Amino acid sequence: MEEAKEREKLTLVTRKSYFGLPTSFPNCLPVYAYLKFSNTLFDLDFNLINPDSDQIPYVEYSTYVAYNNEKGGVICSLIKDGFVDLDSQVRGIPEWISAKAMVDSWLADAIIYKLWVGSDGTFAHKIY
Repeated sequence: MEEAKEREKLTLVTRKSYFGLPTSFPNCLPVYAYLKFSNTLFDLDFNLINPDSDQIPYVEYSTYVAYNNEKGGVICSLIKDGFVDLDSQVRGIPEWISAKAMVDSWLADAIIYKLWVGSDGTFAHKIY
């Protein structure tokens, strides 16, 4: 199975991109960054039918799916199921800890604010 994992790409499913970011949904940014930093090959796809689903983001790989609302989230599922474990490689690096905290906290808050409060609603209209 390890050889198959290396040949095929994962697919990260998120909301549409906006604000110059790969996704406009703050919960998707940590998963996107995690996969990028771990040099995992993946395709980015957008769920245009149900962008408010609590399952977003999710990662697909053949018949395997790791949903955001199951088993501790996408990143925990990918680690537990042996797809990627970036934390084991960089756990002690202070820059990783601060970057992860930044994406999880204030960047996510800034996107939510810009989407719902700091604009005239055109951003939300384009995303939804």
